[in-house]
Amino acid sequence: MVFSIYKSHAAYARIFDVALLVSAASLIYYPCILFFIWVLISISILKPVDLRDLISAFLGLFIPYFLLAVKYFWTDSLDKWIKTFYWHPLIVPVSVLLRKDVAVTFLILIVLAAWSFIAIQTSLSSTVVQIRKYWTVLFWFFVFSILSLFLSGHFQVTPLLFVLIPLTCSVSNLMNRMRRESIAEIIFFVVFLLVIFIQLQPLLQ
Repeated sequence: MVFSIYKSHAAYARIFDVALLVSAASLIYYPCILFFIWVLISISILKPVDLRDLISAFLGLFIPYFLLAVKYFWTDSLDKWIKTFYWHPLIVPVSVLLRKDVAVTFLILIVLAAWSFIAIQTSLSSTVVQIRKYWTVLFWFFVFSILSLFLSGHFQVTPLLFVLIPLTCSVSNLMNRMRRESIAEIIFFVVFLLVIFIQLQPLLQ
């Protein structure tokens, strides 16, 4: 939906819908509120920004919160709802980082992410402007996916699913550009074994 904004002179409805979805997601998982900044950055990348774009985005952000605030105000529990918005620094226990499955998973993901992003960076000059902007939007999505972890207050694996969206796109692009199909097949096989290992890890302990 974000990519459809590209060079659109009347994308107010799409911008409103994207901001509304981000706002609704933040009501369920509060760190998603950071993705609203990503929405604003994406708009500035994909099209010339005007005042109506910003108004549409902020309306999409505030409407769900306004409706929910009215509901809590009506039930005289607005203060309790406001107190639910808090932030604590992310603290990752050392014991979690020292686990073999976590260490191996993060090591492989970091290597794949670095390799694929370097490959994208070297090939950007030969791509059309539209594709270049799409990759820039995905890169900023990756950045805010990492930053959203620091609003959660505790370490969880589930929020890392946001990171997998741009990561899978970049790794797919990396494999597609490889001249030797055997290397891409080996990488795919290693990732497949990693998934099996993670699923079977509780049974192996």
